[in-house]
Amino acid sequence: MPKSCSAYNCTNRYNNKNPEITFHRFPFSKPSVLKQWLENIGRDDFQPRKHMVICSLHFTPDCFSGLGNRKNLLWNAVPTLFTVPSQDTKLNNCRKRLKRALKSAADKWDDTAPERTPPFTEDPQTEEMHEDAQHSHSNEEAYCQATKDLADKDHTYSLLDPCTTKARLFNVLDTNSWLKKKLQTKCRLIKRMKLKLQDAQRELLTLRRQLRYRYMYRQRYSQLSMGTLLQNLVKQ
Repeated sequence: MPKSCSAYNCTNRYNNKNPEITFHRFPFSKPSVLKQWLENIGRDDFQPRKHMVICSLHFTPDCFSGLGNRKNLLWNAVPTLFTVPSQDTKLNNCRKRLKRALKSAADKWDDTAPERTPPFTEDPQTEEMHEDAQHSHSNEEAYCQATKDLADKDHTYSLLDPCTTKARLFNVLDTNSWLKKKLQTKCRLIKRMKLKLQDAQRELLTLRRQLRYRYMYRQRYSQLSMGTLLQNLVKQ
């Protein structure tokens, strides 16, 4: 498995062509030393994994032990030779994380969107509920449009610093939480409307059955009456 240096802007990879460069794993068994390694590396939100390494070019000569045929790090050796990323690079990394967070929030919003239901005939009470829902939906569209306009103004080139970007990210996440709550309210409203529709359909079916039974009863009663009348006429 090829290994490459985890330091910022370092392209050294493990190969046999340059035996002078050695690679050393992170000291997970020494938390205090590991903390110093991460602070010196200077990569935001960097979490090293088991097989990640740092090349020997980031260590000073006094960090190595002279024993043996290969370069061995001292137990308290800490890498100190790094290329410090510029402020613009940090801002670009922060913008990338912001875009990933916004994309993740948008994907979650798409996953929780309700399915469309077929149209149906509404009674006055249901129609009133539907008008209220439309009014609430129009308000949400206006709010979403305002949020979109604000997001359009927040172009990546207008971001000032990571703190401002972080604050705006939290505002977007709060807006997403508010929209999710409104979505849940809409789903409950749709569920109640479906239940009302089912009750109305059952009541309509019951009325149709009663009307059919009454018609059959009247038709049979009229036939019996006509038969009795004819018998009386024959007897006379």
